Order: sequence, then structure tokens, then C-alpha cells
Amino acid sequence: MSRSRRPVNVRGAGVALALALALMIAAAPATGAGARASSQWSQAQCGAPSPLSTSVLTQSLTGALHGCLRLTPSSSSSVSVAVQGFVTQHAERWAVPLTGQSSNVSADGTFHLSATPSVVHPGQHVTLTMTYRHRHPADLSGYVDLCWDGCQSGLDEQGVPTHVVSARVVQATLVVPAAPWFQWAHGRVTVHPLTSGTYPVGLECAVVGSGCALLPADAQVPVRLVAPASVPCDAAHACASLTLSATRAQVGDVLVVQGRAPLESIIGQPFGFSLTTEPARPHAPWLRLEATASPTEQTAVLSPRAVTLTPLPAWSAEPARHVLTASWSGLAPATPGPIAGDVTWCDRGLIVATRSSKATVRIGTAGIAHALVGSGESLVGVAGPPTCASALVDPARPLVAYAVVDVGAHGEIPPVLLAGLETTDGGHQWRLIPHPPGTTTGEFGGFVTLGPLVEAVFARSSGGAVTAETTRFGSTRWTTTTLGCPLRGPCATFGAYQPGNCAMNGTWQSLLIGRTSAAGTRWGSSTWVTAVDACTSVELAATGPHDLVLLDPSSTSPLLASTDGGHLWQAVALPHLAGLATSGALGLGLALAPDGSLLAQFIDGANVTVLDRLAVGASSWCRAATLAARLVSASPIRIAGNDVVWTTQSQTRSAPVVNHRLAVARLTCGPASA
Repeated sequence: MSRSRRPVNVRGAGVALALALALMIAAAPATGAGARASSQWSQAQCGAPSPLSTSVLTQSLTGALHGCLRLTPSSSSSVSVAVQGFVTQHAERWAVPLTGQSSNVSADGTFHLSATPSVVHPGQHVTLTMTYRHRHPADLSGYVDLCWDGCQSGLDEQGVPTHVVSARVVQATLVVPAAPWFQWAHGRVTVHPLTSGTYPVGLECAVVGSGCALLPADAQVPVRLVAPASVPCDAAHACASLTLSATRAQVGDVLVVQGRAPLESIIGQPFGFSLTTEPARPHAPWLRLEATASPTEQTAVLSPRAVTLTPLPAWSAEPARHVLTASWSGLAPATPGPIAGDVTWCDRGLIVATRSSKATVRIGTAGIAHALVGSGESLVGVAGPPTCASALVDPARPLVAYAVVDVGAHGEIPPVLLAGLETTDGGHQWRLIPHPPGTTTGEFGGFVTLGPLVEAVFARSSGGAVTAETTRFGSTRWTTTTLGCPLRGPCATFGAYQPGNCAMNGTWQSLLIGRTSAAGTRWGSSTWVTAVDACTSVELAATGPHDLVLLDPSSTSPLLASTDGGHLWQAVALPHLAGLATSGALGLGLALAPDGSLLAQFIDGANVTVLDRLAVGASSWCRAATLAARLVSASPIRIAGNDVVWTTQSQTRSAPVVNHRLAVARLTCGPASA
């Protein structure tokens, strides 16, 4: 649990340990060395995968570790996988022994502390009882921090719930450590072995006050620990061990980690360790402490094990891939239509559809505001007719259009919501798309087309079925259904798009892998990518009956390929490009062009939006086009037929939206402008 008086991971071992144990994972199977790992994330071994993390690590009260790590790219052919954090020194003057200031009576004399039993074994529960002279305070927080072996030097158990027994008696339960623990002693970090002896057990923050967790214990009592025979924890005697699932692996493979390590801190369960990677170090000790920029912090590294990284398939050796169908994360004001070459553009107060036949259709959006009246949602910050976020025009009926607009509940944001609307008379009258029973219009997440069908997707699922409303082009009748598979290629697509805050924590959109039966399509997730950050433009392209390519500029593996419909993925190594999977220039999107080349859209160091191209079989990128000048915003690129399409708009108020269309054949290497 998190408590407002301080960060959760402030101390582990009674000092503010945010510790780094470094596990150099040798990918060695339990049956012996030499086997390769797999890219499959096993929920049975690793739990549910998260789009926010490539690793998971848990520790039991006995010190046992279990975790999984998906390997990310490294410049080294041998890496270490680390459980990482920091050791932070607190003032040692508060490390109070059992004599001196130590007392089983609180400093203010309001309560007496006792422990039952007073002789304990590792892993045993101890009841700490606060007996007040009068009534217990009315402002008890309901939680306390308990300390084993000193409240500023030993092992901290944070956020322990209290139980009010009577008006004068309050209790909390401490778990005796069953493993060695980290401590701060004599100006340095050490590991205290699990050994018999008498230890102070303290209590603090029964009543929350400013800095209460950084002061001496409110009261503490001695407890006698009877433990099995132990060995020292020093340079010659390791108090940590690890076993690993393989000795050789590729980027993207999952390694399973098991072992033991000292305890850092406890919040219900041992807490504070995380897995990371670093270049492997030969002859590394079992415990390594490293200085940081702060004189009061150290990084600790435990039980190194090396993993040999086998090379990934390189783009230069990959065959050309050609797109059958494609979908993108998020929304874009330039949207390819269901017929190759058609594009629908979102302009100020207009939806403009350009046809491959060169015909142009214009539909007004002024009626959208009226259509939202009474829905509980309204346009936000809009003066005049709105500009849509995305739109679609019927390829055969130019008066029929579907629009997505940003709205707020009762006109207030955040959060930003999406509303879906339709018109059948060229924009004179707009209607809200009906929402399925049990959902709200705020759960609407965009339109998809499946041949003659238009599906409005909602962020609601049951039993693997994703809720949708479906109509046919030109019809005004909507039917509650479920999201179906694309007509060509594997059954894989993105789920409903829900706007978030890209400046804070991103906008996550599900990547769905489906199976179709007589009961309909049931959607699940792959064993690698479960969701993508839609703050960048991510493309999912079907390149064969069972083949997929996922292009994500924000991922450490920007190109993933699958030959089994998206259940398993293989990373493909791309040549270096600043702004792609780095913290340099800002990557905006990746796309697979009709000729099989790869296009990367990003903002360079001069704040100019550019487009680089990686030809089939090439070993380096080339500058293909400039998409937007400084102080001009560019929308994510899309591929429409044989063209790249996007919009630009100056950052000055009331600037017009400019539509751009550039033939892929014109994207030759060298400086270019568009």
C-alpha cells in the first residue's frame, strides 16, 4: 500500500533501500546448459504480461526469488540481467540499540509495547500490543510501520494494518524474517545473516505525523530469535544464489529466474527488486556496491550470471514484405478509405474525401454540435464547426459519412472522450452512433471497415468478445454485434482507442489476436505484445495468410514479425536511426510501403518533421522527404494505395489544415521536400 507521508520504496533494510541486485541471467535450462530460450511469455510461470514492463520479479519471506525477463537490445553479445535499485543512507543517529533511548514505553508515555511470543523462529508471526494508559488516540491511522533490528538500520515492514481490540488496546502483527536482510551499519551497506540472537522490534507512525517514519521508533521491545546455524554474509560467503532457464538467447526471448536473495523491505510481501540488463562483467563478485551521483546512495548488484545473445535476423537479409491489409493505432486526420487510393481528410469544419478516381467530396461538420445535445457530451474548446479526429466516407454514396470527434463529459476535460457520428445527407444532419446495452457513448473507440460493413468498436468485452455496433455502408440501421476479423490475412487487429495523456503515462491500445468459430470471434492477446502506446503511430500489417508485421517506433524492438497469426513474434534488427527506439529525436510513426521498404517519420534535432526510408535489403536509412518545417505540426503518416498521406498545420491560431499526398515512387534517397 502507498501512504502519503513518504514514498513507498523509501527504505528497505531499515534504511531507504531501493536496492539493485544484479542477476546476470544465463539462459540455462533446468536440465542443463545450451538450450535456447523462447519468446513466449508463459502466464503459468510469469503471470499476465504487462505493456508497461518487460520483467516481473517476486520474492517470498524466505528470500526465494522468482521472475521473468524479456531481453531487450544490447550493444554487447553477453549481458547481465539485474534486479536493480538504490541504497540510501539515513542518519545513523536514529539507529537506536536496545539500551539508551530504547524503551518499551512510548516517548510521550501514552502507551506500553509488548511482544507475544518473545522467543520466535524464522517466519513466525509476532503480535505487538500497544496498551494505552487511557483511551487510544482518535486519529490512529489504521496502519503502522514495524521494524526488525532497528527502525533506521534494519528491516522495515511498511503499512502493517492495526486491529483495535478495545478502547485501550491496539495490536499489529510482525512477520519474523526467514532470510538474511540488508542493513546500514558503520557507514556502509551490509547483509545481516539469519542468525540467532536478541533483536529490537520497533513500532512507528501509530499516529501519522510529518517525518514520523524517519525518526526513532515510538517504542521497541527485545525479541529472541532461534534460527538454524548460519554462515556469514561477506565477500567469501554468498548469501544469494540464482538458477536460470537458458544460457543462450535472442533479443525478445523470455528468461525465467529463480534463486534466493536477502530481504530488502516488506509491504505485505518482500518488495523493491526489479530486473534489468547490463553488459556482462567477467569474474564479478556475488555482491557489488557502486557509488552514484549522490554521496548518500549506492547501487548494489548480486549473483551475476552471463547470457550469450545470439544475433537477430537483419533487415538487410529479410525478404520483401507486401501489405495485404493494415491497421494503425490511434486516430489520424488523413485516413485511407476501403478502396485503395481513397483518402478521407479532416479539415476545419469539413470532411474532404479524395477518390482514386480524382473525384472530391466535401461534407460539413457544423451539425455535429447539435447532434450531441442531450447526450451528456459536448465539444470542448471549439469555436465554429469542429475538426474531426478521423473520418470515413462511403465509397459508393458520397453523402454518407462517419466521423470521430473529441468530446468531454458535459463539456469538461480531462478526460478526453470520443464520440462517433454518422450523416446520410452530406452533413446537414448528424446522428450519434447508438451504443450497445451496458455501454456508454464514452466507451466508443473508433470505426473499422470489413468489406461492406462499418463497425463502431467499444471498449467493452465479455468472454473474449469485443462489443461493437455494425451497419452497412449507406444504411442507418445499426445492430449490436461483436468485433470481427479482417477479411484478409490473420485474425489480428487493434482494440478500441481511448484517448489518454501522452505527456504523462501514454495511451495504451490493445493488440488483439482472434479465433473465429460458429459462436463468433473471440479475442485474446499474444505472448509478447499485449498493447501498444498509441501516442506514436503503430502499424499492424498483414503480409500473408498467417504473416504479420508490427511496426512500433517507441518499442525497443521496433519491427516484430510473426508467421503464426501473432501468437509468437520474432524481432528483426534494423539499422540505427536517431529517433527510433531511442531518447533522441521524437519518433512519430513507422509504416511499410507498397514496395516493401520501411518508412520512419520523426522530428529531428532541428524540430523538423522528416521521413526516412529503408529500402528492401538496405543496411542504412536515407532521408526521403521533409514533411513539416519548424513550428508546423504533422499528423501521423498513412499509406493510401501507392501514396504516403499526412496533414500539416502551423502552430499559429486559426492556421489552415494542409493536406499532403506523395507517391512512394518519389521517395528516393537524398534531401527532399513535400
